[in-house]
Amino acid sequence: MKGHDHGEPAPSVIVCRVNIHTPDLHQEEVAMQLVQSLTVASVIILLVACRSKEIHLYDKEGYGPNTAEISIKGDKGMAYWRWGQKTFAMPVTLVHDGVIHSPVPGGLLELKMADGTLLSFTGTQGQLVCFKGCAKAYLPRVWLSRGED
Repeated sequence: MKGHDHGEPAPSVIVCRVNIHTPDLHQEEVAMQLVQSLTVASVIILLVACRSKEIHLYDKEGYGPNTAEISIKGDKGMAYWRWGQKTFAMPVTLVHDGVIHSPVPGGLLELKMADGTLLSFTGTQGQLVCFKGCAKAYLPRVWLSRGED
């Protein structure tokens, strides 16, 4: 096809269709609530993960020829003790804490040593008596305890 009087082709007509989507306000509110909920949940998980309980047990007799100490952070820790001329160190795992971080006085504290020995303690938040496993491992019977959050 030729133009009007110059012999040029007629200009093409381009049709563009633009769809403008206006978001539904309800969907936007729901999305914002979801983002807020996820943010709050993430902060809570982060705070809980960064917080770890600590348990420290000390031989009531203090530092003498046969002394002992157990330190736990979170669920894992180490036991160190001397018996006569021998010095021992062994990883321990927290099995149950019904004493140190318990709101109720008295209860049961259980630790498992790396060799499988179960240590069971009873008493108050300040003083514990080992009634299972300590004699076998040459650990003291009476302990002082301290816990931190």
